[in-house]
Amino acid sequence: MVLTFEPMGDRAICIRGVDRPGLVAQALRLRELDGVEDVVAAFDALALYFHPGALPNEATISEWLESTPVDETVKPQRWVIPVDYSMGLDLRDVADQLGLRPEDVIELHAAREVEVLATGFRPGFAYCGLIAPELQGIPRRETPRRDVGPGAVAIANDLTAVYPQPGPGGWSIIGRTPLTLPTGDSGPALMTGDLVRYEPINPATFDELHLQSLRPAP
Repeated sequence: MVLTFEPMGDRAICIRGVDRPGLVAQALRLRELDGVEDVVAAFDALALYFHPGALPNEATISEWLESTPVDETVKPQRWVIPVDYSMGLDLRDVADQLGLRPEDVIELHAAREVEVLATGFRPGFAYCGLIAPELQGIPRRETPRRDVGPGAVAIANDLTAVYPQPGPGGWSIIGRTPLTLPTGDSGPALMTGDLVRYEPINPATFDELHLQSLRPAP
C-alpha cells in the first residue's frame, strides 16, 4: 500500500492509504506504543495523536504499521439503536424530497445494518453508512441548526449518524434515540468498523428507555 503522511500540528499525523483502518487502529492501540495518546480510524486513513514532544518521524510510523499484525478474524462489535421516528423534525421534508412516504423512509433506514466508517466532529459522533440507495442524496441543510439535541438521528448524503451531545448540526433529523451514547471518556464509544442497526420504537418505549446508556448488542 502507498501511504501518505499529513502533519496535523505538532502532536498528530494523518496517514492515508491504509487498508482496513479500523482493524489497524485496533491493533495499534493494543500495542500501547510509546508516546501514542490515541489512534483514530477514518474512511481510508488513520490519525495518530501523540503526547507533547513525542511525535516520531515517518520511518518510525511506517515500521509500526509494517510490524503490527492485523487480526482478520476479529468480529465487529454490533449495536442496536432504538429510534422514535415520530420525533424526526425533518422526516416529512426528507420523504418529500425523495418522493417517498415517511413510513418508507423509516423502513429503509431501519432495514439496513450500517458500518461505522469514521468518527469525529465531536466525541462519540460516528459516521455510519452507506444508507439505502433510496435514501441517498439528501444534502446537508443550507442553514445548520444552532442547537441539535442529544440523541437526534440524522442523515446527509449517503451517511447517517446520531448526535451524542447538544450542539450545532447541519444534517436532516429523521428521529431520536432515547439512549445516551457513550464517548471515549464515559464508556465504550462506537468505533470504526462497528456495525449499527436502528430499531423503530414508539413514544411509550422512548420514555421507558430515556437516558439509559447504549450497550453493545449481545
